[in-house]
Amino acid sequence: MHHLAHYLARQSGCPEHGSILADLLTALQNAHDNGDTLIQLNDAQRAAADTLAATPLLADDDRAAPLTRRGDRLWISRNYQQEARLAAMLRERLHAADTPAEPIPADGLRAEQQNAIRLARSRRLALINGGPGTGKTYTIARLIHAEQQADPKIRIALAAPTGKAAKRMEESLAAAGVQDLPAQTLHRLLGIGTDGQARYHMSRHLPHDLIIIDEASMLSLELAHALIAATATDTRLILLGDADQLAAVEPGAILHDLSHHPALQNHRITLRESQRFRADSGIGQLAAILNGDDGQHGERLLEALAPYKKEQLPLFCRESDGLRLQTAGAKTSADSHPFPCVAGEGRGGGVKTSRSDNTVTATSFDAGQPPVTDKNAGHKNLRSQNSDEKTIHWYPTPDANLYRALIAPYQPYLEKLQDAAANPQELLNTYDQYRILCAGHHGALGTRRINAALRQLHQRAQGADPSLAYYHGLPLMILENDHRQQLYNGDTGICFEDDNGLQLHLPGHEPVPLARLNPATLTDAYALSIHKSQGSEYPHVALALDEHAERLLSRELLYTGITRSKGRLDIYASADALKNAAATPTRRHTGLAWHLDHPHKTQTNH
Repeated sequence: MHHLAHYLARQSGCPEHGSILADLLTALQNAHDNGDTLIQLNDAQRAAADTLAATPLLADDDRAAPLTRRGDRLWISRNYQQEARLAAMLRERLHAADTPAEPIPADGLRAEQQNAIRLARSRRLALINGGPGTGKTYTIARLIHAEQQADPKIRIALAAPTGKAAKRMEESLAAAGVQDLPAQTLHRLLGIGTDGQARYHMSRHLPHDLIIIDEASMLSLELAHALIAATATDTRLILLGDADQLAAVEPGAILHDLSHHPALQNHRITLRESQRFRADSGIGQLAAILNGDDGQHGERLLEALAPYKKEQLPLFCRESDGLRLQTAGAKTSADSHPFPCVAGEGRGGGVKTSRSDNTVTATSFDAGQPPVTDKNAGHKNLRSQNSDEKTIHWYPTPDANLYRALIAPYQPYLEKLQDAAANPQELLNTYDQYRILCAGHHGALGTRRINAALRQLHQRAQGADPSLAYYHGLPLMILENDHRQQLYNGDTGICFEDDNGLQLHLPGHEPVPLARLNPATLTDAYALSIHKSQGSEYPHVALALDEHAERLLSRELLYTGITRSKGRLDIYASADALKNAAATPTRRHTGLAWHLDHPHKTQTNH
């Protein structure tokens, strides 16, 4: 940033101000990394901005300059222009005439769902907010059916910010009766190529009559700007999401800003009645507390969790000598095979696999482990504890058996790996029954330590060579978009070995040979960050909050993690971590609301 600042200062004819510019650019870059689109000037920054005001480096109007200032707000000018253009395009939609629409039958719809459909059919822009289980999918399915009944030729596009969210959107709508209407990523909808350029933009609009975007809380400023610019004013746009969830990783808080601005009061509705969790259910109560406005979020959360507090980890994962992650071949009977229920004949379990010639040869496990005749014997305790699927367990002081506890709910998946007849789709379905979600990557409860520990336990359980980077059953996540292979950041799948070798299988995607993938763009996916889990839900979630992730802990992060569970929720976190997270709302500094309040001249093209 130092070199860039001095270069810009020299190019602008004021080299003596390079250091001042560097300080402001550094502050703006730090804000950008935290998801902010601007900074609120403190006293020192205000003095620095005053110094630059008389130079070409800073503009307090619409002149071209590296920085733009409005009062005590300071933007990198690119962010300022994007927010200004986005606000202008949104105002145009807000002022457009309503579209008349015939009412639809109310059967099976709650009053709030009927109102949401009425809003979405009449407005050029509609926001439908709602937490998990509030019926957003069913509402949209009924809306689509009504639109297709009214106009069989209507052109509808479904999209979401990530591939995973798009896949879930398509599957959920298909289950609700919407057939032959694929969902895609926003990047693909807009035709954004590897060079970042979009096929559709301000001068070439998307050829659709109705565009529906799911998981809109994940919209960044840049993506929202590209979407609105590429959408004709007479095309109706519906944004679905949960404004209480985490915002996008990139700068911006689009859904949050639009959901709280008075200009959109008649363009939004919130579905509040959850069909998944009763208001008095455990997860329903936790979500309501985190969404409350009484200022006692931390205290109330701990009070609600008190009945679910467990002093010890489950008995099914405890060992007398504690957890010792040893290399394959260890001969300590108490620790060499943590999952007797997955031992035995079959692909990947009780075998060592040589990838050099794609052959599989069986080797016995330690003689100290008796053979298992009842395949359910190894996890009967687990299933008995899972008899009430919609329940919560809180472990505030995880002990040395932590990683055994975390991997234990994967036992049905590990068992399925031993079935030579199991196909990849069956394995994917079983894998998706459970997921570990972490606040961050570091610490004993971070993704890196958990993934490393579970990799080692899994390898020992099925006799895989620990020196191999990939093995049958290893879950992996894509870390970077690969448009050529249609792989997207956050996509998860499993390694599957058959006569074609070892391939990565992902939902709705052709198998991808591991050799075609860059190892630097892959990571183990026993555990994911809560950010990466957005757009997904699982019957069973383990939520892990490490105190080393204190900077990342927030109310929105906790709410997002908790509401990924459709049933059972295990929480591994100290009382302090939970209290601090619940008491810390995310406050992004963005300028979209300010721009909506202050119309002014701005560029209307790219």
